[in-house]
Amino acid sequence: NSARMDCDSEKIWRIIESYRQNISKRKIPPGVAPTFTDYLFDCYFDCTQSTSDKKFRSAVNLLHNVDSHHARVSLIVNLYSDDRGYSIMLCSNEGTLSQEVLLPYEDNEIFSYFDNQELPPILLEVLKQTHTCVLYEGCVICEVRDHRGKVPGEYEKQLLLLQPTPETVLTTVSKISHEMKCTAEEKVYLESQLIFATQPPICLDPSTEVVCVTNRLHYNRRKFHSYSVRRFVQLHFNFVASMQHVN
Repeated sequence: NSARMDCDSEKIWRIIESYRQNISKRKIPPGVAPTFTDYLFDCYFDCTQSTSDKKFRSAVNLLHNVDSHHARVSLIVNLYSDDRGYSIMLCSNEGTLSQEVLLPYEDNEIFSYFDNQELPPILLEVLKQTHTCVLYEGCVICEVRDHRGKVPGEYEKQLLLLQPTPETVLTTVSKISHEMKCTAEEKVYLESQLIFATQPPICLDPSTEVVCVTNRLHYNRRKFHSYSVRRFVQLHFNFVASMQHVN
């Protein structure tokens, strides 16, 4: 509790600024291929060295700065007007797009996963069946195109790094173990290896500064995703839809 009380905004910026001034580029040993995390860290390092703007450290999307060769989009989500809904398309390694699947905004469960930067299990199955999925340490890159309020052909783009959830890991383990007829011991080993390969390193630093920065990042991601805000948006959508139906 004391750590949380001391986590005011100014202290967070001082912690981040202190870290930013002391970081250096990672040295990749010869013969070792850099990971996707290495590419993201290099982008962060390059950007922080070229700007002193505080907004960068809290709002930048590093995926936009990674070379497209190292960050291929596997999933595209188009956001249209309320009456048209949204759509999902798959993107192959060659850049070709699958047929657009339109869905109404009432079917909004998938957006809860996107808000948490998680890969929806139902989409994981589709990506596996079509063999179009490019995994980066177990994650999938999704491109969200917002067409609302834009002229036809124009949109705002945002990239999301969708991470595997425990549900997706269990689904993958069950499928592989069933196909390979694994024993209970082999199934446990397979699950441990998948978790090890897809989860980020555990931070064991006991410093309260780690808690402060983590809490602030979590707050920034979730401050507009509370139940009350979601409820208000849903009621507003239902009211607008009913008025359009009456007219």
